[in-house]
Amino acid sequence: WDAPLSERFRGDEPDLAGAVGALCQSCYSSLVLGAGIFAEISASLPYFLTKELFMPVASAGGRDVAKKSKVRPPAIFGCALIMPFRKEISKVESGEMLKEALIAFRSKTLRKGRNDLALASITGFEAVLPDDFNKDDYRLTIVYYQASQADVQLRMVIEDVLPSTIQKLADYMPRVADEATEIKRKIAITESDFKAENYRSLIYILIRAYGGGYLWHTLRSILSRRPVNQEKFVRGAALRMNGYAGRVDDKAFWGLREEVAFYLAFRKFLKFYHTVILKEAYVMSDWRQMLDKIATTPPEKLVFDDVEELGFAAGYLANRFGRWYYYNTGGGKEKKTEGKDFIKHRVMAFGSKLTPDMVWRKALSRFQEYALKLDIKLTDDFRRRAGVVESEFRRLRQKVERNRDEFLGAFWSGYMLAPEAVKEDNKQP
Repeated sequence: WDAPLSERFRGDEPDLAGAVGALCQSCYSSLVLGAGIFAEISASLPYFLTKELFMPVASAGGRDVAKKSKVRPPAIFGCALIMPFRKEISKVESGEMLKEALIAFRSKTLRKGRNDLALASITGFEAVLPDDFNKDDYRLTIVYYQASQADVQLRMVIEDVLPSTIQKLADYMPRVADEATEIKRKIAITESDFKAENYRSLIYILIRAYGGGYLWHTLRSILSRRPVNQEKFVRGAALRMNGYAGRVDDKAFWGLREEVAFYLAFRKFLKFYHTVILKEAYVMSDWRQMLDKIATTPPEKLVFDDVEELGFAAGYLANRFGRWYYYNTGGGKEKKTEGKDFIKHRVMAFGSKLTPDMVWRKALSRFQEYALKLDIKLTDDFRRRAGVVESEFRRLRQKVERNRDEFLGAFWSGYMLAPEAVKEDNKQP
């Protein structure tokens, strides 16, 4: 069998380069060499990222189904190219002096005694930026593509990425993981639940926040130092939290715990991104500050001008009251019986989705009523704090409705991170 070449390229020594590539022989050789190097410095995204990429972003149930699926998602590849920015870079500098750096770059190997930067925590795929290139005299072009047999789909090309941006992001990502770990320690039971290695990956937290549909656009914005959409993140997080909270299975609690940890850890990342990368003023209450405010500030001095603070306080109070409610409806370790979950029994009855109005009508404004019916001995401190929060909700009701997702995300955060609830529970006989 002979290749179907035109007569122009046939003969004893056919010009295959010209026939296939429609290029001159030297051009075709350069193309083959460049393609080989491109393939050499490319790498695939790990399985946990590609699996996350194809999960639904706003559905708790959909995520659980996708996690159990044995269908392997298509492989996504990435490649980081280094481009000189200064025209006056000398041949000596771009030649012998950088030969060792180029070898490290192509082999993806960190050199001992050098400040080479591993890019996996930011790009998602294995790559190394030698310290010789880790300065803003160079730029990175990052390419993501999907390759399946002969079908190649270009996902995203991000050009003109500053090495200093990559460095700042890479230095900060461990703090995001530490934040998630600290939050999980507040609400988890076993030490094995404290792991948060995935949170060291920028790609992972962006997928969790925005889903596969907005990942590439958001990643390009961050690496190019542009503003990102916060509303989509808050909306998705609130929907997932509500999804887990409305379920009756035991695993739903752990799903909600994970969503709260992610929500608060990503908020910490957003604050860093706005203040350090974009150098913008960014007012955001830390969860530690919100917890301290609702737990220790004298009731007569409690004022809430921020929707998230108000939502956090409402969740905190709902958790505290829920402990009393559980005990007075028959629950307790000594009794070895199960009480009723306050949120599911009184607030989110019949699998309904939680709304800020439900928090006010079925929880904040009715603590006293439930307490009288069940003979719950509410402390005077709790009564006063609940009264302030209920009053503040009515005052800020219109603002809450405009920012309902922020309120709900903060509500579940306050609900899961209420250490005072445990203290009150320990006071029960």
